[in-house]
Amino acid sequence: MKNVAWERDYPWAKRGWRFLGLALVVVLLAVLGQLLHSRWQELPAQVLAPNWSRLGGAVLMLLSSLAMSALQWRRIVIVLGHKLSVIEAIYIHFFVQAGKYLPGRVMLVVGKVMLAARQGLPVQGATASVIYEQVLFLMSGAWSVLLFTSLASADVIGRHRPIILAVFLAGFALLHPAVIRQIFRAVRWVSQSEIVVPALSYRATLGLLVGYCVPWLISGGAFYLFVTALAPLGLRLLPDMAAVVGLAGVLGLVSVFAPAGLGVREAVLTALLSVYFSLPVGVAIALAFRLATTLVDGIALLCAIGLQPQCHRLARVADRGDEHTS
Repeated sequence: MKNVAWERDYPWAKRGWRFLGLALVVVLLAVLGQLLHSRWQELPAQVLAPNWSRLGGAVLMLLSSLAMSALQWRRIVIVLGHKLSVIEAIYIHFFVQAGKYLPGRVMLVVGKVMLAARQGLPVQGATASVIYEQVLFLMSGAWSVLLFTSLASADVIGRHRPIILAVFLAGFALLHPAVIRQIFRAVRWVSQSEIVVPALSYRATLGLLVGYCVPWLISGGAFYLFVTALAPLGLRLLPDMAAVVGLAGVLGLVSVFAPAGLGVREAVLTALLSVYFSLPVGVAIALAFRLATTLVDGIALLCAIGLQPQCHRLARVADRGDEHTS
């Protein structure tokens, strides 16, 4: 109960941390917005009149990347010995995306566990799958960035190479069963609950890790298509754009103080895109891409709402099956 007492005795610490994080997000976005406003006249005509068909294609690719992430999470659930249909996995994964816009992104995890439990998954199994998901998604992102940068025509990773290597090594270390046990021990201490976590074999872990690289690959292609809708760009720079958005995504994920990596991802994108474009164009692309990804999350939420009645029926069928079994 130590954590409960700490939160009760020092509530200002938690609120202060959130306030500082949100303040930093506001400052980053304000700086980027001011920069774009002051140099608006320097934007080329293509940025102001984009190729809408390419923008639409990029949005569809981002949505398919999100769906692929849902299917990879379903694979984790199955490897852990539980059942979850494709429809249920997409419904749950799409529905909880709104949670990443809340400070700390706790609801992104808690919400998925709660919805999975409603669909018949044991709470412990759902919790284990979500924690495995977070580790695998982060590490696959680091792997993908290293792959993209090895194919890139410019050294987009530059001084950020130590950061990516550190994330890569940390993610690999987190996959060790002994480390996983310590992580879940910490989760039990924080939540004051008993969570039994089956350790995955390295073979299963590597298979899941490779699978989680697919959403990153799709997102990289989507970002390239998005950029070409706003500025001229050759096909040879596809790996460069995939590396840029991958690195920005990884750094946004580890910035837990920023909801959905807000501000952090845009700042990193702007810095890396300055290798290829003028600074105003980089800012415009970064901010426009934020709008696109937010639109994708909104579409995903609408899709989840549409799937909700069917998933509720599946949950009731599962409940009746459990009653007959008992």
